[in-house]
Amino acid sequence: MTTSDRHTRIMKAAAATFARHGYRRTSMEAIAQAADMSRPALYQYFANKEAVFREMTRWLLDRNAEAAEAAARVATRPIDALLDAVLALHTPGPKGGTEHFFELIDEVQQRAGDLWAQHEKRFLDAIRAAAPDADAAVLFYAAKGISLAPYGVEERRTYLRRLATLAT
Repeated sequence: MTTSDRHTRIMKAAAATFARHGYRRTSMEAIAQAADMSRPALYQYFANKEAVFREMTRWLLDRNAEAAEAAARVATRPIDALLDAVLALHTPGPKGGTEHFFELIDEVQQRAGDLWAQHEKRFLDAIRAAAPDADAAVLFYAAKGISLAPYGVEERRTYLRRLATLAT
């Protein structure tokens, strides 16, 4: 197994474990078990749980941004693809994790706020490129608010489409 494959396996295991148990109840042992490796082997890659969490956050944010940028390049309305990515980032996955979703958002702000700020800048730049006449910050933060609203995914997506239409 390559180092890259092992990294991906650890990141997927960490994401699933943090989603299932939250930050506080997740242990290095639980992450190691989910990654099908020993705890000492996990410590060869990461010094502690916070280091795993920060790297997992970076990995997830990069994957989200890369997917959004790729979708925007081929979309009829690139802004819709970008706003869909904002929605995806703020929606718990199909495998659950809703119980700890908002706790994890808080943990990202506390433990990886610098990574989140870089991600927001990347998104703001992409929105500016897709909709140069729109106020990128207002559009991004409005999309973030809609994404966190207590509606179903399709209803939130409809509101995001309306937002994009109003902004462009």
